[in-house]
Amino acid sequence: MDQGTFFYHAHTGMDIVWISGPLIIQDDPEVYGTWPSAYHYDEDRIFLINGLYQRDFDSIVKSLTGPVFRYPRVDSVTMNGKSHGLDPPPPVFPGEENDTVPIQPNLTKLPLDVTAVRTKRRYRFRFINAISDGTFNCKIPGHKFTVIEMDGIYSEPVETDNLVISPGQRYSLIVATDQVEANYFVTCKHLENEGPTGLSLMRYAGAPAQRNSSELEQVNRILNVTLTEEVPSKPAELDWILDRLTPNQALNQTDFYQVPDRVDQEFYLDVEEVRIEQRNFYLINGHLFKQPNTSYHEQLSQAMNITDPPQVFEILQGEVIQIIFQNQRLFSVCFGHPWHLHGHSFHVVGSGPDKYDPVTDGGTIKENVRLRRNMQFRDT
Repeated sequence: MDQGTFFYHAHTGMDIVWISGPLIIQDDPEVYGTWPSAYHYDEDRIFLINGLYQRDFDSIVKSLTGPVFRYPRVDSVTMNGKSHGLDPPPPVFPGEENDTVPIQPNLTKLPLDVTAVRTKRRYRFRFINAISDGTFNCKIPGHKFTVIEMDGIYSEPVETDNLVISPGQRYSLIVATDQVEANYFVTCKHLENEGPTGLSLMRYAGAPAQRNSSELEQVNRILNVTLTEEVPSKPAELDWILDRLTPNQALNQTDFYQVPDRVDQEFYLDVEEVRIEQRNFYLINGHLFKQPNTSYHEQLSQAMNITDPPQVFEILQGEVIQIIFQNQRLFSVCFGHPWHLHGHSFHVVGSGPDKYDPVTDGGTIKENVRLRRNMQFRDT
């Protein structure tokens, strides 16, 4: 059965932006207790990353559907539902209007999320990125940590000092509280744009609860530091640990399966951003998705044939499917678009920055599968 860190989220219209929450499936203590000590911890903590729009619903819809398209960047990043206030407004492009009114937060009364910890303990920090449009680099000053889980699959333990997490992804970190008893800011910074910063406070027992001037200065510094001064702007330059986060096969996880040696069907999903009559649309294989009059789920319950190309791909029970994602965007700039597969996990058998070539890249993928039996295994 599934175990690990998950989350629930809406899928209808704009509800996907603000309806979400953690879903934690606890491990069988008798089984977990037999695992290596690297996976053991004393207590759990959750860090749910989300976004807050400090504007009305109509202005968000206008940004998406109006004559001048501008993705409505969140005004502040929340950690467990709390934020430090409104971030500085995003840059304005020619022909656009900035509808964000800057608000200077009262730094003496910051409604920050506070995670209480005790010294000399091992904590499992479960990070969940529920935001709709942000890949983050998260750090805990003065602390390294060990990644043990991604998307409900336990990985080989890997130590690092930063976490890169995209929308829909979840990670578990083992954090040892072995530093001076004080307040430490957990920071989550946008990687791909000048988006706002998420802040949370990890407070050791015995650390002062009253905010002092040095702490307020630290908040100001974090909020005013530009992205390029804090972390590289390109994820590839981070040299993060994705290639080392492979499933721990010795744990006999029920949801894990080996990379198949065959492929029964291959689906190619060409994701493209286009502008039609001054409006931006995302197409898959040149097709704009349209909701059917009767939902697919309802059609299934009525034993109807829902084969509806190009929106529906038909597969048979037990088949091995290979999906090629090609991400394109206007002006030849590619941004991250995580894909979330419900109810299934998959092996990441290859990736690259350019247009997919079925001969060259297809051969590379086959070679990867032949030589490397342990790859990333996740659902996002």
